[in-house]
Amino acid sequence: MTAETQPSPVDILMTLHTLGTSKTSFARPLLWQASSGLAELQCGMTSAGANNPSFVNGLRSLANMWRVVMATYSKRRRPDSTPPVETSGWGFLPPASVFDQQVRRSHEMFEQMLGMLVPMPQLSDSTRTDSRRLLRSMDYASSALITLDLLRSVSRSSPGLLSEPDISPFVGFFEALLKIAPTPRIPYSFQEKISTLQEPALVAHYKDMSSRLGLQGVRLLSPNGTSEAVTEDGAFPSTADPATGAEIASGDDRLGSEPHPGISPTERFALVNAKRLGRALEVQDMLLAEKIKRETYAFAGSRGTDSQALPLELYEHLMLTFLSLRNPKAAIEVWNHVIQAGYKPTVKTYTTMMRGAQAVRDISGMKAFWHKMRKAGLQPDEHAWSIRIFGLFKLQLIKEGFQAMSEMSQEWLAAAKARAVFEATREQKKQMVPNSDLGAELLARYPGPVDGVPRPNLVVVNSAISSLALSQRGDIPKALTWARTFGIEPDVTTYNVLLNVAMRYEQTVEALSLLRRMQQRGIAANSTTWTVLLTALFEGGFLEDLDHKQQQDKILAFIDSLETNDPNMPGIDVQGYALVMNRLLKHHDNPDGAAAVMKHMLDRGHEPTTYIYTILMSSYFQCQPQPDFAAIEALWKQMESKDNGYGARVDSVFYDRMIEGYATHHRVAGIDKALGFLRRCRAAGQKPGWRALEAVARALADRKDSSRLQRLVDEVRISLRESRGASQHMGQRNFWRFIIEDIGMLREEGITKPEDILPRHARQSPLLQAESSA
Repeated sequence: MTAETQPSPVDILMTLHTLGTSKTSFARPLLWQASSGLAELQCGMTSAGANNPSFVNGLRSLANMWRVVMATYSKRRRPDSTPPVETSGWGFLPPASVFDQQVRRSHEMFEQMLGMLVPMPQLSDSTRTDSRRLLRSMDYASSALITLDLLRSVSRSSPGLLSEPDISPFVGFFEALLKIAPTPRIPYSFQEKISTLQEPALVAHYKDMSSRLGLQGVRLLSPNGTSEAVTEDGAFPSTADPATGAEIASGDDRLGSEPHPGISPTERFALVNAKRLGRALEVQDMLLAEKIKRETYAFAGSRGTDSQALPLELYEHLMLTFLSLRNPKAAIEVWNHVIQAGYKPTVKTYTTMMRGAQAVRDISGMKAFWHKMRKAGLQPDEHAWSIRIFGLFKLQLIKEGFQAMSEMSQEWLAAAKARAVFEATREQKKQMVPNSDLGAELLARYPGPVDGVPRPNLVVVNSAISSLALSQRGDIPKALTWARTFGIEPDVTTYNVLLNVAMRYEQTVEALSLLRRMQQRGIAANSTTWTVLLTALFEGGFLEDLDHKQQQDKILAFIDSLETNDPNMPGIDVQGYALVMNRLLKHHDNPDGAAAVMKHMLDRGHEPTTYIYTILMSSYFQCQPQPDFAAIEALWKQMESKDNGYGARVDSVFYDRMIEGYATHHRVAGIDKALGFLRRCRAAGQKPGWRALEAVARALADRKDSSRLQRLVDEVRISLRESRGASQHMGQRNFWRFIIEDIGMLREEGITKPEDILPRHARQSPLLQAESSA
């Protein structure tokens, strides 16, 4: 084959795509080899040599490779299998501004935005456990930044290059991304290149390139895998953590810099990432959870032959986070990683899986891991029992819940009796058989666990009645009777649950009786108690027949009185403040009063919760004759400024209210705001509700925006096929009724009613389904 007939990398990519055999693992290495090769070629050129036609054509080919890779990925995300890729043009690129609403601001923001435009490889087990291979396999940013710098450099001697139709959109788009993002950190392959180059001229060339690009945090990897800082005289400041080598990002994703004296780098890595997982779960951030998982695999792989260097608790945190975020597939992947690494699951590990399954209403998964634990010969502790009992009651399996409580008590009594027999003399053993008070005697003799078998206690009782209060309050007395059998006395948590039930069903006499009993037993109220009482006050007309200013003064005086009447009594907490604001807004249409309560809360050092932001936004959208868009924008701007500019933490409910609000009022606000919050929701790894999706669909139909409506429906159908965890059924039928019956979409596919597209079979356990397919 001659040079003239030899296919270019672009030809290869196009051919693989056309045949439908292209793999995501091909794209990144091709881009890296081409961009780094041209960078090294440029280093050996004189300034005049930059005009070399072959070199300039190489840059054109590199830009075209980027176009093919990005266009291929953009089209592969659509339902059809292998759509054609145009031979020219960048029309598939979204406006760069959309990423500002989708990606959390950090020094990794450029990499994350780029990651949404290019294919990521399917990782093998060997790659997951090799930190260098893992980081390298996901790094497109190095190639992108080098390509951009090469084009900028050559444009000085070939000014017409950047205006060419196949070059200009590429450069403009990537420069726009860099303007949106904070200063990028230096990507892995770029960093690795500097640390492994032997020629001083090439090292200087890459350092100059990083300076021109304004990259932050250059750390050179030494041959033994440790990182070594470089400063401007040769050196740059680093954002990598000195103990773990992991990059420190800002905002919710930062590792934190507080010192941890006396603990090893491995212990610090586990501690810091357990906190990060807590933040990921709090804000429902699937992307952050996935990132922590990759970093955990990479860190574990960097420990060499010690496959169990990291504590099992970190993997348990990962599993619980993924299950709570309705991603059982990722949880099972972590479970399998734990088993393959040689860890032996403990009671806590099995309990973690049960807790996660229960959180997403996967009763079959919860039962399966309970049986796995017993089959493994492990004795459940009190926490495992409480999770099981809470889950059974929560999911309306009342009979099975009480059977589980009975099972726990019988296991302890059997263990206590066996211990008593073992410790007894011959005469004592003879007396045991006819002793009808043996149970009471065992309870008096053994106040706690016996040979590892937990005795029923307050933890289990409170779990049971808390769950029954939500599902079957009439059975609470039965659970309390079981508790008295074992001499279990209620605490403040028990009373708060009972008070909440009494107040909810307007049983004022019962509530007062409970309060008197608390006082008689010397049980002090806590902030939750006051929140329950506040609810009762409101229901009793506490703020009725008052004007807005009188309502404000009365509620603030009451809040102050909780703090001043008894210094030992706690004031209301953030949940109490939220309850007050919600009442003022929804029942009394008193935004000034709510604002005063908000100020009072902030003055006491409390930070607003997602729920508070949600009720405030909802009230602004409900203003008449039209929403208070100025207040909405002002509050959103305030939220974005939180946490050093990385934004307040929000959940899917907040996103739903924002999407619904803007979509409902699209004729005034336009549709871009609603679609922007929909993208932000998905980018955060959260699942928008069906009502929010229906509101967007109705707005798009009203605007006769058929292309974006079709895209929305396609995305929803793909989401259904790839459904993770418990499905949100609320509003699903109404969504499909509007799409199919009201506006006639999908009829060309033979779909004429919602039943044609809704699931026809009972939902399988997502946890067991993920396990069987792993």
